[in-house]
Amino acid sequence: FSPYTIRYSKVYQNVEPNYYSYWPASFLLEVPFVTLFSDPRVLFVFADIGAAILLYILGNRSRNAELLSLVYLFRPNSLFIIEQSWLTPLAFFFAVLSFYLVSRKKINLSAIIWGLLVGLKPDYVLAIPFLWFLTEFDKKALFIFLSTIAIIVFPFLFLNPDKFITQSLLLYFLPFDKIPIPIHLSLNLNPL
Repeated sequence: FSPYTIRYSKVYQNVEPNYYSYWPASFLLEVPFVTLFSDPRVLFVFADIGAAILLYILGNRSRNAELLSLVYLFRPNSLFIIEQSWLTPLAFFFAVLSFYLVSRKKINLSAIIWGLLVGLKPDYVLAIPFLWFLTEFDKKALFIFLSTIAIIVFPFLFLNPDKFITQSLLLYFLPFDKIPIPIHLSLNLNPL
């Protein structure tokens, strides 16, 4: 069973739902929420709330941290992003959680979280230098990070390499008018 070989229900007008553009961690993390609640968006609501709590904790529970957490929760387009099931809340939660774990000297657990982050979308691999710096160039953390990605991605890559590569990597290199997803809608302050 692979999310890269399924035909999905139509959400966007003039978009054929025969692709899954994310990496397998998104699918694997959503399965329990779809099973329990019949809706993956519950995961994104929990991720948003979790990120706000972590921001509050990282801000030493100060008045400014409280304000920052509330601004994060009530940012423009947040409900639209959750409604569309975009991974932004989950990705931000993982980034903040990883930073929190590093600040608590739980480097190996942080490396697993960064592996899950990259397991959502490959463009988060750009954060590797940041992780490498935060972990004080810990080789074991780098190994754990790469192992987490391998465990998540390789089974789906080997199951159907053509579909996986076409849908989760090459899709974004198509000419802008040929990309089957309305990616321009996600270009706003929230993903940043």
